[in-house]
Amino acid sequence: MNRRSMILAIVCPVLGSVLADTVHLKNGKTLSGLVLEETSENVVVDMGAGVITLERSKIESVSRGEAAEQESLTRTWQQRYFLHEKYLPPEYKEIMRAYRSVEDARLGAIHSRRRLSGLRRENDKLRERMARLEREHVGLHRRLSRADPSRAPQAYNELVASNNKATSRLVLLQADIEKNENLMQAHRKKLNEYAQVLSVFEQQFRSRFPTPPADTAEAHRLVYDHLVQQIERFSRDFANVRLKTSGERGGIVVMARINDRVSGMFLLDTGASLMTISHALARQLELPLDNARRLTMTLADGKQVDATPVVLGRVEVQGAGAEGVPAVVMSPPGEGLDGLLGMSFLREFIVNIDPADQSVVLRRFRPDANP
Repeated sequence: MNRRSMILAIVCPVLGSVLADTVHLKNGKTLSGLVLEETSENVVVDMGAGVITLERSKIESVSRGEAAEQESLTRTWQQRYFLHEKYLPPEYKEIMRAYRSVEDARLGAIHSRRRLSGLRRENDKLRERMARLEREHVGLHRRLSRADPSRAPQAYNELVASNNKATSRLVLLQADIEKNENLMQAHRKKLNEYAQVLSVFEQQFRSRFPTPPADTAEAHRLVYDHLVQQIERFSRDFANVRLKTSGERGGIVVMARINDRVSGMFLLDTGASLMTISHALARQLELPLDNARRLTMTLADGKQVDATPVVLGRVEVQGAGAEGVPAVVMSPPGEGLDGLLGMSFLREFIVNIDPADQSVVLRRFRPDANP
């Protein structure tokens, strides 16, 4: 027992009216428990969840309780500290070690979720700066294309210097964004690991203890009921959305709504790093593409295509939504499709896909809604 716990125990006897041995201290406080050992130097007291050693010089007197009081106190401890290693039934020791691993994973997931929120906000600001700088860069390119270095060499050199400076700033901004993305990916991995650890633990528990213990086994019942309650509580950490899908186009197709304005049909693709939307959908959304930079995308078959990067304000798929989703505008992946639902959207969720029936469940870790 640590110093703080010992002080609390002395100031506020933790066992109510159930007393056994009582140690009266010279400072006027009392400590109730089971005296295990008395010597001329120390008194050792069992407090139920731990043992403390008191210096004899600080003790006024020790009052011993009756045997019945000691038995009653032991039963009270068993009920109060039923998860303590000292009182845990042997058959529950292994599953409790697994449970503590779940608790550790959950704490790690909560930390990762907070870091994800901060990194996401930081990247949103970086992308806003990058968009402004890209527009400036496009303007500098246009001015350079019209400039005549032979007529105004100084002005031309200043334009070149400004262009080079803007290019360097773009490179640095992109490096910062990629660094944050890598950190975010590591934190998303923590969320997935917690979901897997919780699922495995629940399967182990249900397999090991398929039915509640007999009413007479109180210690067993206390542990069993606690674990059942915790599994239910931890399961409520996740908001689950089961998607209605269509497999008519040779893959999993879902309807998504973009920026709360336009809906389209998207092919779910966990192998695509970015979400894609068609030029037709981009026009309906009135996205500013005229001065946007262009990039070359390499498709799964090795083919290279031109694309325009954009950031979608909001993407929602049957109630599962995400804000600030990076995407590219490019040709649709097939007839009747408006784009790909790639990882820039799906990474916000834990994605469970059953290829047998083409069912998809998006899970989002939200412990804040489950105090």
